[in-house]
Amino acid sequence: MPHAIRCQHCSNPVQVADNTAPGTDIRCPSCRKLFKSPAAQPVAVGAGAAAGAPIRPNPGSHPRASGPSAQGIQKPNPSAQGTAPRPAPAPAAAPRPAPAQHAAKPAGGSLTVQYRPLLEAVSFAARAHKHHLRKDDKTPYVSHVFRVTLIVRHVFGIDDTQAMMAAVLHDTIEDTTTDWDDLDKHFGTEAAHHVAALSKDKRRPEPKREEIYRSALSKGDWQVQVCKLADIFDNLLDIAHTSPDQRAKTIQRSRDYLMALNSELKDQARKPFELVSQLLAEVETAKS
Repeated sequence: MPHAIRCQHCSNPVQVADNTAPGTDIRCPSCRKLFKSPAAQPVAVGAGAAAGAPIRPNPGSHPRASGPSAQGIQKPNPSAQGTAPRPAPAPAAAPRPAPAQHAAKPAGGSLTVQYRPLLEAVSFAARAHKHHLRKDDKTPYVSHVFRVTLIVRHVFGIDDTQAMMAAVLHDTIEDTTTDWDDLDKHFGTEAAHHVAALSKDKRRPEPKREEIYRSALSKGDWQVQVCKLADIFDNLLDIAHTSPDQRAKTIQRSRDYLMALNSELKDQARKPFELVSQLLAEVETAKS
C-alpha cells in the first residue's frame, strides 16, 4: 500500500511503497532532488510533521480532491519505483542570429581623416597629368601612377597611406608644374619629402642626375623604396609596348636602381625587392 512522506528539501509529499526500505534514495517529483527514505513508520499528516517523515493520506479524501481535506496539494502520479518520471527536456532554443557586421572604425576614429588625403592625392595626380600620355602615345600617363599605387597595395600587400600617397604622386614634381610647396600645402611635409626623393633633377646632365637619384633612393624612407620598386615593376610589365632601344634602357635602369636600393634596403622593402628581382629575371630571360 503506497503512502506519502515529505521531501527533506522542499517538504512536498512524495508517494512511496510501504515496503520501501529505510535509506532508499527517493527523488522528489517537485524539486527533483534525492533524499533518503526515513526509518520512521508512517504517520498522519498534521501540523508540525517533520520533513522526511511518512505521511498517510486522509482516508476520507479523494486523491484528486482540492481544499482542506487534501491539504491543498494535488497527489502526484508515482512511477513504479515510487518516484515521478523525469519530464522530457525542453526543446533547444533556436540559435540566436549572429550580430550584424559593421565596418571596423579607423584607429583615429574619423573616416575623413583616414581616407581623404589618399583620395585627394588621386584626384590631384589626375589633374596634374591630364595632358600627358605614356610612351605609346595613346594611354593617359596617369594610368601609370594608378598602376604603381595598385602594385604597392595588391602586389606588395602594403596599405600604409604614406606609401600609397607617394606612389600616386611620385611623378608630379618631375613631370608636371607641381613643386614641393604644393605638395607640402595639400598633403603635408612627409608626403612632399617622399615625392622629392622620387624625382630626378632634370636641370643636371643625365649621368650626374642618375647618380644623385640613386643615392636618394638608397637613403630614402622605406615608403620611398617601396614606391620605386613598384615603379620598376610597372615599367617592366609595360615593356612590351616600347621600342627595342627603350626596352634595353628600361632593363639596364632597373638593374641599376635595384643595386642602389639593395645597398641600404629597409626591412619593409625586402619582399617587394624580391618580387621585382624575380620579374626582372623573367623579362631578361624572355628577351634573350
